[in-house]
Amino acid sequence: MARVKLSGMFTSISGRLGGSVFRNWKGITVMSNLPDSVAQHDSPQQAKYREILAYCSKQWQKLGAADRNAWLSTADYLTEQWDPASNPVGQNNVIRLPKGPFTGIAAMVSCHSLLGSCDAWDTGMADVDPTLGGRAPSQPTGLALSGDTAGLVVDWTDPALWGEMCTAGYVRVWVVSTDLTYFTQLAAFEVATTETTTITELRISGSGGVEPLAECAYLVQVDAVNAEGYRSAPSAVEYIRLEAPAP
Repeated sequence: MARVKLSGMFTSISGRLGGSVFRNWKGITVMSNLPDSVAQHDSPQQAKYREILAYCSKQWQKLGAADRNAWLSTADYLTEQWDPASNPVGQNNVIRLPKGPFTGIAAMVSCHSLLGSCDAWDTGMADVDPTLGGRAPSQPTGLALSGDTAGLVVDWTDPALWGEMCTAGYVRVWVVSTDLTYFTQLAAFEVATTETTTITELRISGSGGVEPLAECAYLVQVDAVNAEGYRSAPSAVEYIRLEAPAP
């Protein structure tokens, strides 16, 4: 493993090049040999997404014309919602934004996956019928950060509207450290009206391991998912630098 010295023009580098791979290791960019195989198993989140993808694929094949057309209507709504020209939400986001246009099956996967991200999905409760006329919640607001490395406290105000026909849902909290010790990740989610969560550990870059919060700076952003599987635009991004608790 070799340390990589970056320049003012290139502040980060990652990915594969020939038989080597660039990655972040404890806040330092390093280059190492590409492994012959990947020993790390799927994370619980990856396994859940694969389950949802397989389920939706099978169910899509069973749908009649009316149900497929309903999902196509949902796809049209999602395509319009995430069109940057009509719904600008900014580029400097912690949360990765969807990209359209959506197909019918992509709309189905999106709604089911969003509920899965909040542990609100399983095959026993899955609904292959879209909520016609359903709409996304509005943005959570009032995002505020406090705390230290013993716990990052995140507070917010729930969406003013959860959707046209929905009054409940979840707020998801996304975090990344500015030195890339911790990659961008969904760190927590809370049901409507909770409006606060405390994060004490995060998954670290370059491995599937989880570690307590380190002394560094963090960017945090939240969004909302309603009970129908529609997501809001992201909130504003907030910054905090965490220090160790005072002795």
